[in-house]
Amino acid sequence: ADGLSTPIWDDHNLKGQDQIIGVADTGLDVDACFFRDASQAVTLCPTAQNTGLLAAADEATCTNQNHRKVVMYRHFPNTDPTTAGYDAVSGHGTHVCGSVAGRAVSGLGTDS
Repeated sequence: ADGLSTPIWDDHNLKGQDQIIGVADTGLDVDACFFRDASQAVTLCPTAQNTGLLAAADEATCTNQNHRKVVMYRHFPNTDPTTAGYDAVSGHGTHVCGSVAGRAVSGLGTDS
């Protein structure tokens, strides 16, 4: 074996294309090279400041299916990514998002 085999994903034709995942972490630097989309803005989802809950009525207004990577961005309650930074805590969230949604090295057969 070449060490690059991915039978679980291959058996189900999961290559990262047209799939949506969720990550809960410290945030995401939307300007990082793995996620930047110069033609589409990332729309922030309004959340209740005390609970972080997203009202069902707001879900449609904070979803952008045209962005190449970030379909929805919900931030922690009592934070404002536009002033505090999208991943101001430690950069950990951007690292995790890059692991699950960043483009793989060419030749591995992924379309993420």
